[in-house]
Amino acid sequence: MVKLLLIVAVVLQFTLVATSSSSSYWAFYCAGGSFTPGSPYGRSLDTVAAVLPRRASFSPLLFNSSQQLVARSHGKTTMMYVIVQCQRDSRRSAYARCIKEAFEDTRRLCGFRVGAFIFRDQCSVSYYNQKISWFPSTAPYHMVKSRWDRSDVSIRGKMFEDAIHELAQAMVDKTITSSWLFSMGQKAVVAIEYQLNLYAAAQCLPTLAHDDCNFCFQELMLVMTLFGEEPTEGRIASVWCSYRFALHRFFRGRPTVSLPADSLGEHTANTRHN
Repeated sequence: MVKLLLIVAVVLQFTLVATSSSSSYWAFYCAGGSFTPGSPYGRSLDTVAAVLPRRASFSPLLFNSSQQLVARSHGKTTMMYVIVQCQRDSRRSAYARCIKEAFEDTRRLCGFRVGAFIFRDQCSVSYYNQKISWFPSTAPYHMVKSRWDRSDVSIRGKMFEDAIHELAQAMVDKTITSSWLFSMGQKAVVAIEYQLNLYAAAQCLPTLAHDDCNFCFQELMLVMTLFGEEPTEGRIASVWCSYRFALHRFFRGRPTVSLPADSLGEHTANTRHN
């Protein structure tokens, strides 16, 4: 019950956030206390921010994690835990740039807080002075961020809503059985007044077991049941997994999930003019 309340609170918060450009962050979270500028923690963070964009861009799975000893003082050990990852069909140069800009976001948005979690369309950066669990089922926190957008075309009717959920479930099923824990998909939607395609991408940290990946996605799918006002684009993510859908193609390569259109129904599409 506590976990559900945390998820609902995040959904309500980010439903009201103004739309940002696709090249910037779409959600963030600052955690923990503050560190002193020029302290061992600050210097370690500067080093990680300088090194990881290039290092991670040369990783086969466009992913990197770092566990770094910051300092030992009076018998106390201070650590920094970092996870960076990118959508796995990204170009390496674009990935390095995205990670670099995400680290810049952390300083601008979270200042000198010891923890920051930044979510962008192509990448995410997470760091904290407490261990970031590899297993979402045992993590001490369950942070799920989401954002819903609406395009100039307002699509009404059960057919479109059902298509969103059908594609999402097919993507989850494909991703949790994929060796890369990553999939891209599309679904045709044909109604009396419109014809369109839904596109989606889903992924988990490549270090997750398939069961843990599935556990993470179940939290995201719960969030999907809570959106309102007929979004035509959605982003949902935690540290361990992410899902995105849109009416435009935002990934490279051929979809690994392709769903045909269902039969026609009574639905309407209204175009809003600014």
